[in-house]
Amino acid sequence: MTLHAATSDDGQSPIALRTRDLAVGYRTRRMRRAVLERVNLQVHAGALVCLLGPNGIGKSTLVAWLVKRVFRPHDATIADNA
Repeated sequence: MTLHAATSDDGQSPIALRTRDLAVGYRTRRMRRAVLERVNLQVHAGALVCLLGPNGIGKSTLVAWLVKRVFRPHDATIADNA
């Protein structure tokens, strides 16, 4: 299955985010599970991005990975009360 990303950029703005062959997975003692493999994404500054795909394809995993590793809050606190 394929995860699709539709963007609203004009292709002229500078690139704000780029991934090349991104792989995200989970490892337990007994197994290793790949969730995302070979994700190539390029987003221009100011673009609106929409991730499309069926349930379980990795949309939320991709967003969670980006939030944890790329976007850093400035003068803010992120709390998880779950």
